[in-house]
Amino acid sequence: MTVERRAWRDGAGLTRKFEPGDQEALERALAELRALPVAQLRVELDWQETAQDWPRSLLERMAGELEPIPVLDAPATDDQFPLFAAAVRRLIDCAGAHFSWLEVRQDAAALEPDEDLLARAVAAASGKGKRIALGGIDARRSRFLGALAARAIFAQVDAVSLAGGDPEDVARVRSATSGRLEVWLCGPKPSPDETGDVTAFLAALGSGAERVFWGGAHSLILRLWQEMGAARLAHDWPRLTARSRSVPHAVVFGGAGFVGCNLAHRLLREGRRVLVFDSLARRGVERNLRWLKDEHGDRLQVEIADVRDSRAVRSALRGAAQVFQFAAQVAVTSSLVDPIRDFEVNARGTLNVLEAARAQPDPPSIVFTSTNKVYGGLLDVVLERSGRRYQPADAELRRHGIGERRPLEFESPYGCSKGAADQYVLDYARTFGIPAVVFRMSCIYGPRQFGNEDQGWVAHFVLRALQRRPLTLYGDGFQVRDVLFVEDLVEAFLLAQANVHRLWGEAFNIGGGPERTVSLLELLERIEELCGGLPPTRFEDWRPGDQRYYVSDTRKFQAATGWRPRVDVAEGVLRLREWLLELTAGRAEQLATAG
Repeated sequence: MTVERRAWRDGAGLTRKFEPGDQEALERALAELRALPVAQLRVELDWQETAQDWPRSLLERMAGELEPIPVLDAPATDDQFPLFAAAVRRLIDCAGAHFSWLEVRQDAAALEPDEDLLARAVAAASGKGKRIALGGIDARRSRFLGALAARAIFAQVDAVSLAGGDPEDVARVRSATSGRLEVWLCGPKPSPDETGDVTAFLAALGSGAERVFWGGAHSLILRLWQEMGAARLAHDWPRLTARSRSVPHAVVFGGAGFVGCNLAHRLLREGRRVLVFDSLARRGVERNLRWLKDEHGDRLQVEIADVRDSRAVRSALRGAAQVFQFAAQVAVTSSLVDPIRDFEVNARGTLNVLEAARAQPDPPSIVFTSTNKVYGGLLDVVLERSGRRYQPADAELRRHGIGERRPLEFESPYGCSKGAADQYVLDYARTFGIPAVVFRMSCIYGPRQFGNEDQGWVAHFVLRALQRRPLTLYGDGFQVRDVLFVEDLVEAFLLAQANVHRLWGEAFNIGGGPERTVSLLELLERIEELCGGLPPTRFEDWRPGDQRYYVSDTRKFQAATGWRPRVDVAEGVLRLREWLLELTAGRAEQLATAG
């Protein structure tokens, strides 16, 4: 079988291991790889399983899309060597048409390297029409490298594959092999810190190794790699993560997100120094960060870190005058899948911010974004249908919306974690005198929102209509929300900070209010007019924690600050549509250029 190979792009590939027969995992991995600039994949195989059909079918399936490199561990004992040699012959005979490289790897389980067994294993694989890589080599074992050179093993191979991926090891191997062989870095070793992974990966790319294979599973590096390509990532990463010696006046946790980047943009435009603190965990937010850097340059400082890292949080807050705590796991659906992570990010992460603020000699003021989900499902609110929407039967509630006197009733893990953080912020204001304010927010929309189904539903609806892609509504579509354009929310944030000496320790319901309400069905009607049609739409059951009606009573904050929203629903949705059109046009142009 002849396969047209894709050119080696970006100097990087991946390492994967698959359970025998797990075709579903293989297809998922191939789908992921299609989005990455990857031409080669190291595939770790158990040589004792080469008698089965799985290795052949695995390599055959991969070879249709990229070039697999089988990796076989050398035998651990002399007794296993005849079986290993037979397995190598069997693999090449039955699947050799699907690969051109074969890696023979030093047994990682061995306490001490066995040069003799490794030499015999390489010899068993050599001379069969395949290029051989000698793998699992620890370049810091100078005696071991010397022994391999003395046995002329390097003369039988075409590449040396280094375990661990330390860039300094490349020079050691080049010296030991007189620069004759390709050097591969197979790592870097994954770290608990995803941003550390990115730094190590880029260092490996710059090490001079001919090829770098990433074996980690962290989503951040794979997403950035997919979005930017390795070359652009290497160019932009130092710029995005640069920190100046000056102390920023404002820290925006979650500052690369939709709300955070809009606030950071406003502060920077007014000449403020801003530190954006973000883990880049949410897909697409790296584009917001690049936009901020392009717009504001070195006046924007960036810390790529996780709010669960208390040391990083303390460092970011040192000397800050104002703090905006927006870092969060933002979706009810995700909280149902992983409640522990939801709690750690939302509750513990916010507690880290509060503790860091309390440790400052002059604690900064804090604005925290909570959610209307702290009021639960509002099942006691009697509703009636009116046209294409629900409305409360109670006239006072219909006129003003849900106020802050409404009893808290946390529902869903997300509601519990955000509600706990909400109460911690208010208590730290009371108990420790931290000047902090809580915003219990309704639905926010506007530019820089990329329209995910589980959060940012207004943008999601518009984007689906523009792309003519299927849309799912949960519930009956009569549910009502008050929607607030992001510019009006940013104005509220600034007013809260300016008046924090009067407002601290208070919670405020923030949204569009009764004048800016819309049901899902009404929004679709408006989108149909703007976009010239609707995508195929289907209905599913209600989701846990879904509220049939929520409208914010914003009178408390309005009375305290004079704040009034300015952008109505018609104007806001139109402006969002225009931005999404620019986004999709720019994305199409970028993909065309990359192709």
